[in-house]
Amino acid sequence: MAELAERQAGIMAAPSANQPPAGFERKPGAEHPVPNSAPIDVDWGDALTPLLRDFPAPSAEVEQALRRIAEADGVIVNRWVADLWSGQPLPDDIGLLPFIAAALQIELARWAAALQPDELGRTTEPSRCPVCAGWPVASLLRTVGETPGLRYLHCGFCASEWLYPRIQCVHCGSGEQIAYHGIEGGDPAVQAETCDACHTYLKRIDRDKSPGADALADDLATLALDVLLNEQGYQRFGFNPLLILGQ
Repeated sequence: MAELAERQAGIMAAPSANQPPAGFERKPGAEHPVPNSAPIDVDWGDALTPLLRDFPAPSAEVEQALRRIAEADGVIVNRWVADLWSGQPLPDDIGLLPFIAAALQIELARWAAALQPDELGRTTEPSRCPVCAGWPVASLLRTVGETPGLRYLHCGFCASEWLYPRIQCVHCGSGEQIAYHGIEGGDPAVQAETCDACHTYLKRIDRDKSPGADALADDLATLALDVLLNEQGYQRFGFNPLLILGQ
């Protein structure tokens, strides 16, 4: 994943047209419905080709996944992207989807970076990204600004962040049965906010305790917390495109 992220950064530094995918245009102040499908009018080769060129496969399974991507046509790639967007990938595709997700992140983050604040509206679902309507990967407690301690949700697709009330379930909106869990001896900056009203959870990362925290990386680094919460019957709400889980 570190190798993949470094390649993403290199591609992001290159010039891009930054055109919004069809259905993802934004009108200032408007309420935008959440798209039912992923962007498909994108030439994924612009990101996928340099992303995967001579990629060092650490195992035979990864090598096979990379080969499947290289041999796939545009229709198949679009299906993989759609499965990612829905959060319901096919079991046989799980091993290759982090690479497809990395290309999707590049395209959406490029577009999001080119937008101005006054170009944004809002989504019909507060828990979805107001820029691309993606799913949050985690929430971050901000330590800077006029009001430190505010919570922002971090989009796993375009990396945008948006304000969301603290001590309120991101899934069902309840604030009555909220609790926080961490691993003894683990990263004190990362906790899981659980809701006993709907039995879901989303990780919360405190940047006061870890100023350099990154939502995607620290989510991957605390996978053990997901395992423990799953054993207690909680379902993960946040979606990390670089951590594609099975059923």
